[in-house]
Parts: sequence; structure tokens; C-alpha cells
Amino acid sequence: MKVSTLIMGSQYDSVIPVWMQLLMHKKIQHSEFVVIRNTAHIAKLEQKDAFNRILRNFLKKHSKVS
Repeated sequence: MKVSTLIMGSQYDSVIPVWMQLLMHKKIQHSEFVVIRNTAHIAKLEQKDAFNRILRNFLKKHSKVS
């Protein structure tokens, strides 16, 4: 893959555990991996401010055309 990729995981996700999230990160070159602490599978609802901040920063960082 040659696109910017953000893997945003959840600390207590039982559907896609952190070890799987980390494996995805290792398989996708130049991906960014962030774990949101104290969340389960629905981080965007459980920690919406943190989720939105991380996503906004990622998009801002990668929105500039090279």
C-alpha cells in the first residue's frame, strides 16, 4: 500500500485484540499505530474526544500534497 494508513486500536478490544492491531501495523509499511487506552471495541463512542483528536491530527499531517 502506498497510502497513509492509521491503525487506531482500543486497549481492551476483544473483537480485534491489540496483538492483532499490532500485527496489522507491522504488515502495512509506514503505517501509524495508536492505542486508545481504557476503551473496548467502540473507541469512537467511548473516548470520542481522543478519537477525533487523533484522527484530525493524522488527516492534517497527511493532507498536504507532495
